Amino acid sequence: MPTFEEHLAEQMEDPEFAEAWEELRPRSDFGLEVLKERIAQSLEVESLAEKAGVKPYIINRIENAEGEVKLSDAQKVVKALGKKLKVTLGF
Repeated sequence: MPTFEEHLAEQMEDPEFAEAWEELRPRSDFGLEVLKERIAQSLEVESLAEKAGVKPYIINRIENAEGEVKLSDAQKVVKALGKKLKVTLGF
Protein backbone atom coordinates (compact mmCIF):
# COMPACT_ATOMS: atom_id res chain seq x y z
CA MET A 1 0.00 0.00 0.00
CA PRO A 2 1.47 3.38 -0.98
CA THR A 3 2.15 6.04 1.64
CA PHE A 4 0.16 9.26 1.64
CA GLU A 5 3.14 11.11 0.13
CA GLU A 6 3.47 8.55 -2.68
CA HIS A 7 -0.24 8.69 -3.40
CA LEU A 8 -0.20 12.49 -3.40
CA ALA A 9 2.79 12.60 -5.74
CA GLU A 10 0.94 10.34 -8.16
CA GLN A 11 -2.23 12.44 -7.95
CA MET A 12 -0.26 15.68 -8.47
CA GLU A 13 0.60 14.47 -11.97
CA ASP A 14 -3.00 15.28 -12.91
CA PRO A 15 -3.07 19.05 -13.63
CA GLU A 16 -6.69 19.43 -12.49
CA PHE A 17 -5.96 17.71 -9.18
CA ALA A 18 -2.77 19.73 -8.69
CA GLU A 19 -4.64 22.99 -9.26
CA ALA A 20 -7.42 22.04 -6.83
CA TRP A 21 -4.88 20.87 -4.22
CA GLU A 22 -2.94 24.13 -4.38
CA GLU A 23 -6.14 26.16 -4.16
CA LEU A 24 -7.26 24.31 -1.02
CA ARG A 25 -3.84 24.10 0.63
CA PRO A 26 -3.79 27.51 2.42
CA ARG A 27 -7.23 26.83 3.87
CA SER A 28 -6.30 23.35 5.07
CA ASP A 29 -2.95 24.52 6.48
CA PHE A 30 -4.73 27.29 8.40
CA GLY A 31 -7.36 24.90 9.70
CA LEU A 32 -4.74 22.46 10.90
CA GLU A 33 -2.91 25.21 12.79
CA VAL A 34 -6.13 26.34 14.47
CA LEU A 35 -6.96 22.74 15.42
CA LYS A 36 -3.48 22.11 16.86
CA GLU A 37 -3.59 25.33 18.90
CA ARG A 38 -7.11 24.65 20.16
CA ILE A 39 -6.05 21.20 21.32
CA ALA A 40 -2.84 22.56 22.87
CA GLN A 41 -4.98 24.97 24.89
CA SER A 42 -7.41 22.19 25.86
CA LEU A 43 -10.34 24.07 24.36
CA GLU A 44 -13.51 22.46 23.04
CA VAL A 45 -14.98 23.82 19.81
CA GLU A 46 -17.84 25.43 21.74
CA SER A 47 -15.46 27.09 24.22
CA LEU A 48 -13.29 28.57 21.48
CA ALA A 49 -16.37 29.74 19.57
CA GLU A 50 -17.74 31.49 22.65
CA LYS A 51 -14.37 33.06 23.41
CA ALA A 52 -14.09 34.28 19.80
CA GLY A 53 -17.69 35.45 19.54
CA VAL A 54 -18.53 33.18 16.62
CA LYS A 55 -20.82 30.20 16.14
CA PRO A 56 -19.26 26.73 16.64
CA TYR A 57 -19.85 25.87 12.98
CA ILE A 58 -17.31 28.57 12.06
CA ILE A 59 -14.63 26.74 14.06
CA ASN A 60 -15.61 23.48 12.36
CA ARG A 61 -15.45 25.08 8.91
CA ILE A 62 -11.99 26.45 9.62
CA GLU A 63 -10.59 23.24 11.09
CA ASN A 64 -12.08 21.06 8.34
CA ALA A 65 -11.30 23.51 5.51
CA GLU A 66 -14.96 23.36 4.48
CA GLY A 67 -16.86 26.18 2.87
CA GLU A 68 -15.94 29.82 3.03
CA VAL A 69 -15.09 31.72 6.20
CA LYS A 70 -15.01 35.49 6.48
CA LEU A 71 -11.60 36.98 7.19
CA SER A 72 -13.12 38.85 10.15
CA ASP A 73 -14.25 35.54 11.68
CA ALA A 74 -10.83 34.00 11.12
CA GLN A 75 -9.26 36.99 12.86
CA LYS A 76 -11.60 36.60 15.84
CA VAL A 77 -10.70 32.92 16.20
CA VAL A 78 -6.98 33.55 15.95
CA LYS A 79 -7.20 36.39 18.48
CA ALA A 80 -9.18 34.16 20.87
CA LEU A 81 -6.29 31.70 20.66
CA GLY A 82 -3.90 34.50 21.66
CA LYS A 83 -2.26 34.59 18.24
CA LYS A 84 -2.01 37.04 15.34
CA LEU A 85 -3.19 36.39 11.80
CA LYS A 86 -0.65 37.24 9.11
CA VAL A 87 -1.61 37.25 5.46
CA THR A 88 0.93 37.30 2.65
CA LEU A 89 0.29 37.71 -1.02
CA GLY A 90 2.48 36.07 -3.61
CA PHE A 91 2.61 37.57 -7.05
